[in-house]
Amino acid sequence: MLQTHALLGLGLTLVTIVIFIFLEIGNTSVDQPLPKKIRLAHISTTGLGTAFANTLPGPVRVSFTNASLYGNPIHPHQSRTPGDGLRTYYTWGLWNVCAGYHSPSELQYCAPIQVAQSFTPTAAILEDVPPLYSAGMAALLTNEKYGLKDDKSLRGTSKMAGFALLSAAGHLIMMIPISIFLMIGKGPAMLPMAALGIQIPTVMSCFISAALWTSMISGLQGKLAQKMDGVDLGITVEFGAALWILWVIAVFTIISSVPFVAIFIAARRAEAERKEVEKLTQTALCLPRKDSY
Repeated sequence: MLQTHALLGLGLTLVTIVIFIFLEIGNTSVDQPLPKKIRLAHISTTGLGTAFANTLPGPVRVSFTNASLYGNPIHPHQSRTPGDGLRTYYTWGLWNVCAGYHSPSELQYCAPIQVAQSFTPTAAILEDVPPLYSAGMAALLTNEKYGLKDDKSLRGTSKMAGFALLSAAGHLIMMIPISIFLMIGKGPAMLPMAALGIQIPTVMSCFISAALWTSMISGLQGKLAQKMDGVDLGITVEFGAALWILWVIAVFTIISSVPFVAIFIAARRAEAERKEVEKLTQTALCLPRKDSY
């Protein structure tokens, strides 16, 4: 029975890891062969030019054009320098931020890969804004009432979510050899407890990461929807497919925990029965024999 549960746990763990791989490979480069829709969040700045124009003085507003704010849509891939023009879409994956013009899946550049990529939309946008407009755009985006959420808090929260996910990945990999040892009936007696001790933080890490990303995006959506002082920034924030994949992974970690819980309970029960048998045996050995009188 223990071997069957271990085999089931191993199978579910491997399925979780396969799903995890799809989450890991998304949104890493412009030219990757797989679809680039596997991202945690994406931001559209299609209306930001209009919102910014409304903050300009009259004479400057007359001469302002979106073309002077946004970059060249036909720029070659990875052709990008800071301040060369705002992009229409910004997307965040686990490892980096990418941006493009025509759709969230048609990316023009991707930033270098970072461990536990920070979710800092204000910084990403301002880095592309032309120097002529950088001060005015910074004032607009960092306004306490209607600006984007403070990058400082988002940076810390997204880092925490990223490291929680890396921790979950490490724990999942550790479960493979443990499951194999349980399946073949090898390893120390404490192995079922170790399996459960690893599985619990795996579940917690996945749910923490998914919850943090969900709260960041929904909080940003809520702030933009308020349109404080009647100001519409023209920015929209949406959940990416990777976030739903992350929630699926979190659910799968719970499902894959069930066999290991069963193994732990069965092992504890077997240990209790063994101790009871030993106790009865010792008691029987201590009883005086009838022919000893």
